[in-house]
Amino acid sequence: MLDDVKTHIIGCLGADSLSITELKPFITLGSGCDVLDCQFIADNTSFTSGVLKIYRKDFDNYSGIGTVRTAKKFQLACLELNTGDIYLPEVMGCYVFDEEASVLTEKLVAIEWDAQTRIAAARLLSQLHSVSLSGLSSEFQELIRESQTNRDRIRNGVVGTGEYLDNKYPDWQVNYPQLFKYTMEIIDSVEPRSSLETLVHGDYFSKNILRTKDGVYIIDWDLLALGDPMWDLGFLVGAEPDIDENEVEAVIAEYRRCCPIDEDILSWHRKCWYTFQELIKFVKTLDSRFSLLDRLES
Repeated sequence: MLDDVKTHIIGCLGADSLSITELKPFITLGSGCDVLDCQFIADNTSFTSGVLKIYRKDFDNYSGIGTVRTAKKFQLACLELNTGDIYLPEVMGCYVFDEEASVLTEKLVAIEWDAQTRIAAARLLSQLHSVSLSGLSSEFQELIRESQTNRDRIRNGVVGTGEYLDNKYPDWQVNYPQLFKYTMEIIDSVEPRSSLETLVHGDYFSKNILRTKDGVYIIDWDLLALGDPMWDLGFLVGAEPDIDENEVEAVIAEYRRCCPIDEDILSWHRKCWYTFQELIKFVKTLDSRFSLLDRLES
């Protein structure tokens, strides 16, 4: 593992020699990527630390553009979208090696979210959604245009969780009719598509929004594509459970200051997220309850 990581860092930096002084997981992903916090000494760079993301050849290719082009899109996002209005980590380099690719960026030190972080994230999101595709390099434009949007992601989460409950706890439909009603409404619907089309981040929630002492940064640009901006806004206000409604309204108001909102489609995304979050809490409650009963009976 160490030699593999060393190869990727040397490739990203264009270094002749490298000594790794510390290496540890930065984020645990189930996507076929390794994200590593690296401390190192290289021969021709002032950088001494960074975050290395290695795209393995079997990574989850949600955008449909493959390992190398996804890494290149991430690199170009850090280079071209980091304008002072939108904060992205500084990129040190990109490297391709034996059907794998990697991107090395600066390490950002995150601090705890405060009451204004999600509102700041809404402001950054409106600025991203206002970026003109024509102002980007032709290579970056091509990668964005060819990237698939990861539609139906949360609706599929509702479908899968509903099927789990049907199989394991079939009585839930009768005992919890309101939640079942919401679930069926989402399952029977089709994810709506707004007439609005902008750049979309595709995974815009707290895991990929870092508050630092220097401002709020956006990371993980693998799913960047052209699509419905309400997808991103729905993520921001729905992907965490139990966000205070006053905070949600403040976030939406901040976004609306710069960008239009399709109220009906945002409402659908919020309902989908709400149903998914309630199903997840419900599954955890039932699983823990029946696990306790099993232990008591044994």
